[in-house]
Amino acid sequence: MIQSISSGLTLVNLDSSLRYMITGAVLLLAVVIDSLSRRSRRAAGRA
Repeated sequence: MIQSISSGLTLVNLDSSLRYMITGAVLLLAVVIDSLSRRSRRAAGRA
């Protein structure tokens, strides 16, 4: 997943620092979504 994000951002010719920031933001968003879904499953008693 990280490689496909990096390749896509390279294809649109973005600066390397901007590519790292976007990749980090996508990873952070994935962690937040996973954490929230685990919390909601635990609260519903399905964990």
